[in-house]
Amino acid sequence: MSAERDPSHRTAVLACMVVAGTLAACVLGVCLAGVLVFYTARRGTARREAERARAAAKRDAERARAARLHEERAVAFAREIEEALAAGDGSFMDKRFDAAVLSQRMLGGRGLPPETLTANRRSLARAMAIGEGIAGAVKQGGSYKFLRFHRHGDQPRVLFRLLLPNGGANYHDMVLTSRGGKPLIADIHVSITGEFLSDSMRRSALPVLVRQQRSVLSKLLRSESEYVKNIHTVDAIVKERDPDRVLALYRRLPPTVQRDKNVMVFRLKAAVAKGGDSPEYVKVLADFKAFFPGDPCLDFVLVDHYMLQEEYAKSRACVDRMQNAIGEDAHLHFLRGGLYHLEQKDELAIAEYEKAIALEPDLSAPYDGLLTIALENSDWAAVSKRLAQFETNTGIRLDNLDALPEYAEYLKTEECKAWKASRRPTAPTAPSTERP
Repeated sequence: MSAERDPSHRTAVLACMVVAGTLAACVLGVCLAGVLVFYTARRGTARREAERARAAAKRDAERARAARLHEERAVAFAREIEEALAAGDGSFMDKRFDAAVLSQRMLGGRGLPPETLTANRRSLARAMAIGEGIAGAVKQGGSYKFLRFHRHGDQPRVLFRLLLPNGGANYHDMVLTSRGGKPLIADIHVSITGEFLSDSMRRSALPVLVRQQRSVLSKLLRSESEYVKNIHTVDAIVKERDPDRVLALYRRLPPTVQRDKNVMVFRLKAAVAKGGDSPEYVKVLADFKAFFPGDPCLDFVLVDHYMLQEEYAKSRACVDRMQNAIGEDAHLHFLRGGLYHLEQKDELAIAEYEKAIALEPDLSAPYDGLLTIALENSDWAAVSKRLAQFETNTGIRLDNLDALPEYAEYLKTEECKAWKASRRPTAPTAPSTERP
């Protein structure tokens, strides 16, 4: 019997074919299943990636909304401080320091016992009077203006400018924290000292801490220990109003305490009272430069030093660095304009004054600079233009020009008559004492 006719052979071949077919079908099926699994897996991965992207976008949107809300609250908080101080209410600001955070920034990391830190925090809450001091300066003719919100790393901050009645300026960069969703002041970076308020206050707090716990003295730096030992003299300097007496007390201090920034600031204040051209003022400016080389406060101090030395380019470089540190501000453009005017570069001075007005139309000082240049050049049309601009932008009427000698020639001109005729009449009031 041939193999083809052998039933068992045919069965075997058929079995092989079935097995082969089944195996092929299985392989094909596995292949199809693999494609399906791979396709499904890709769809799942894509879906998860899309979900993650949507979740990330949602988180980013929430963070952006929170940041905007934080910024809006911070700006509203800054405006409240500005308005309160303008109204003479310094306590509003003083009550909005976070005493716990400020105390930790002052004394944290020195191994002091918790009860000492708690006592310091309570003392801060009771004794804070920064706002009262600013309000006093504003009452005497100064101003405290909110400039901008910004972030330094993760720290939200609000920047203020303090203009003093004597023409001095300072910038306060407030570090904000929050409790119960309400902004509070954690610390302030003070430009004139180039350090945080907590750093300056630490030295003032040390004598109290030493009296409370003598072991604190062993944890102090040498300069801090000397400061504590001479605290009675330092306290007398802080309270003294006679500049000659302040300077005499300063000379009694040991060299390490004389170099303390707080003490140097009071020495500088006394020297200013003696006059910008006094030998003591020139000496204290030179000492600032020698004692604190490279310190951020230097530019705020040396801008006057170089001006008195008639080194105007160096003085302008100080203003440039101040602007780099703080950001653009109308007062800095005014300072730069004044330096250009001293160099008899009036076109550049006018450009700086006009930049200041563009940034802050109600700031009086730049108009004074423009009017000075116009009067010096007998440019009566420019005088009329600047007077009108001043009254329009500041809301202050200038009804006292007859009492100002520098306007004597202008008052005789047709331009002056035209300016007076163009002014809006107002109800009778006491003449302004503002000097244009």
